[in-house]
Amino acid sequence: MGTDKVKFMRKAMLAVTFVLYVLSLVSCGDTDLANAVTGKWRGTMEYTDEGAKIKQVVSYDFIKSEDVVDGGKFVEKVRETMTFEDIGLIMTCTATSTISGEWEILVGDLNLTYDLSTLEVNIEDVDGHLADDADDVAYEAFLEAQASGMFDESKEAYDMVYDESRRQYQTSNDEGSSYSDVKIDGNTMTFYTGDVGKVIFHRITD
Repeated sequence: MGTDKVKFMRKAMLAVTFVLYVLSLVSCGDTDLANAVTGKWRGTMEYTDEGAKIKQVVSYDFIKSEDVVDGGKFVEKVRETMTFEDIGLIMTCTATSTISGEWEILVGDLNLTYDLSTLEVNIEDVDGHLADDADDVAYEAFLEAQASGMFDESKEAYDMVYDESRRQYQTSNDEGSSYSDVKIDGNTMTFYTGDVGKVIFHRITD
């Protein structure tokens, strides 16, 4: 074997050894993070979507599974209040959704895969009232809405929330739901999402 070939083989072996070493460090880091993530967490997110003000209280229960190296099963519960205003009429809808799935820590990111067949939705409250600056047109619209039962916890409201929730979870599965740069400090977990940005969760200890 020539000198140049020997040098090449040594460099290749060193490169492979370095890559394996880095992968082992990443694997250990993922395992430690997965162990820290295991448990119950709650966080609050507030944002605006197409003019509607949305507040979400999100709870996770991450359960470690023996058949998954750095992950397992989870249950997600979202209590969402959506408020929007149109022609002087302020509408508020509060709904709760629950869904389960599988989670995994991969290179420091928290990846979620939702099982859409487990999705459950409950409409807690539908309400409407006039804005302070509402005019006669808004008042007539409000009376019509009341008469039509728009503010009732109707099947239409349930169908709307269920369909939208299912669409969002399906999109998350299709695009890959991943929370990046997950960090845990004591009972506080932070990570970043593509739509909201930095999110803070607190461990539920009671």
